Amino acid sequence: MGRDECVLVGTLHWRVPDASGPAALHLRLTGPVEASNRYDAVIFG
Repeated sequence: MGRDECVLVGTLHWRVPDASGPAALHLRLTGPVEASNRYDAVIFG
């Protein structure tokens, strides 16, 4: 796989509170290769 390519490696089921407001999901990969990412969203309910 090339440097700028991506591949689906799995899915994530994420439960959030039954409330409106900002939410952030932090992901961290450790091992021979390390990476991190953050996803921000606003929940309207």
